[in-house]
Amino acid sequence: MKGNVTIWTILVLGILGFTLQSCGPSEEERKKSAEALVRSFADELNMQNFQSAKDIYPGLDSINQYNVLSNFNVTSSTVKSDDPNCVTVMGDYGIGEYRKPIQFSIGLNSEGKPFISKSKGLSHFYESPLYNALKRSGCLTNIESDAVIHQECIQKGTKFESMVYQLKNQLEEGILFEKTGSQLKNNYNIHISGELMLRNTTNINVPQYCYDIFIILYDRNGQMVHSSKYDFNNDPILANQLHQVTIYSLDYSRSFKSYSAIVKIKDDKFLREYISQSGNFNCSDF
Repeated sequence: MKGNVTIWTILVLGILGFTLQSCGPSEEERKKSAEALVRSFADELNMQNFQSAKDIYPGLDSINQYNVLSNFNVTSSTVKSDDPNCVTVMGDYGIGEYRKPIQFSIGLNSEGKPFISKSKGLSHFYESPLYNALKRSGCLTNIESDAVIHQECIQKGTKFESMVYQLKNQLEEGILFEKTGSQLKNNYNIHISGELMLRNTTNINVPQYCYDIFIILYDRNGQMVHSSKYDFNNDPILANQLHQVTIYSLDYSRSFKSYSAIVKIKDDKFLREYISQSGNFNCSDF
């Protein structure tokens, strides 16, 4: 009799457990609910309803600088095997080949309401040159949280900017005016034209449209009398090579007797990429 009672008790508890579990949302329902929550967050962010976005993702303030999720799309979602209340939602945003991946972790707050507990890919710094430089240097070991990524990049960003500034100066100083091969002349006191020769003595290629060329005019005493920017910079300045520029029409000064040229970098994005991919440094440098 006692054995029958025990078996009956086990059977009842099993049925009760199954019933309680079936009363809760299914795995598919939890995934759909999490995906809807993330879509709502993306919509609030795109509409600049920042308080509503923070209500869904309380940790948003710890990121501070984040991307707008234009054309956001959910790609997949999974329920954690060790925590059925935690759902990971994967998605992407952007346009065409520039679409970027993003990930959200959904949990339950103390009141049992779902909220975004963590993200990866929302931070403006994620996969930036600074991010890649810190990862290469060993400074950034935790890349699973936007909050951690943001904090590390903010703390070490000043040193990275200093690296960019120093490399920019070195590159500008390393692109030299070559008098031999340069032939600029005054055409009928109307404009200057001819050939201008530069030499890139560095190991860095300067992409097209990333630089300006300034032609400096001097009087007979070697004093600068005029400076003109030549806007046609649609050819790259290749590393360790001569770079010839054909000048068709340029402002001039009647008193000029000699000239030189300098290059100024106006878009340093390629330098940031160069440092993040080729820089020789470690974490202590930051």
